[in-house]
Amino acid sequence: MRISSRFKRFSLVILGVIAALAFVAVFSFRNEPAHTSDRSFDWVFTGKGWRVMRYTGSDRHVVIPSSRVYDYPVTGWLGGSFSRFTRIKTIPRRFAVIEVSGFLENESLESVVLPDTMETLEGGAFVRCRNLRSVKLGGMLKNIGNFAFSGCVSLKTIDLPESVDLLGEYAFQDCTALESIKIPSRVNIVPKGAFQNCPSLRSCQLSVATTRIESYAFYGCKALSKIDFPDGLISIGEFAFCDCPFESLELPLKLEEVGKSAFLDCTKLKSIRIPNPATKLGQSAFSYCESLESAEIANPDIKVGSPDYFGNCDKLRKAYRE
Repeated sequence: MRISSRFKRFSLVILGVIAALAFVAVFSFRNEPAHTSDRSFDWVFTGKGWRVMRYTGSDRHVVIPSSRVYDYPVTGWLGGSFSRFTRIKTIPRRFAVIEVSGFLENESLESVVLPDTMETLEGGAFVRCRNLRSVKLGGMLKNIGNFAFSGCVSLKTIDLPESVDLLGEYAFQDCTALESIKIPSRVNIVPKGAFQNCPSLRSCQLSVATTRIESYAFYGCKALSKIDFPDGLISIGEFAFCDCPFESLELPLKLEEVGKSAFLDCTKLKSIRIPNPATKLGQSAFSYCESLESAEIANPDIKVGSPDYFGNCDKLRKAYRE
């Protein structure tokens, strides 16, 4: 009985080793490119398809393979696969995923058409693609990651599909040529630094669902002279509209908080109206608004002209001098 038991255990071990070796052999075979023209790519298998792990060749004009590899589709690429100076000629429309920093600092990329099947654009996907001028996003896209288009200095306009419900922090930071943007109706938060330092931005249509505009969201948007705040807005974050050329502001009735330095250095601002008696102002909320002459503030605890909120607003202090 002992010999039989030992023999069985030994047989199981041998069979396990054989199975493991067979798996390694198959996977090693499958990890090779499907075609000789694809041998400048390293691949990784995800279980549902293949992704390009890196480009290893020296050709500066690269066609990303879109054909099927060993009966599995090529579905995307890992972060940094085509960063910096690789010249991308075409991007297959079937790709489902662009990983974090997928095209980091790729200065040759000029246009992108993303597939309708893509739901998430990961953080930093096109960060500092300085020559990217044209972007078409798919109709099923839901999430745009942090820094997704940050530093795309040639991007003048982009249409965000109505399917988008989450916009990442600093998504369009330093897009210095961006002229207009419409926030999709499902987006209820304009996140931190989303359009920070976009000096060409002249038009921004906020979603009617917007409840919060977070800190630095429109900081340094020197051409944004007008914006319509939705009725449901309850919070404006720190430095959110610092250095914007507004001439007048009427904030919504439901607004509860204006953060520290939210409208700092809005030097063209002449009048403001804050109708909610419960609205709180952060320190220096309207400081250095040197053209400000009129302020209607319903909150009795806020003294118009107070240096706590209106520092260096000389014209306002003269108008409301007791």
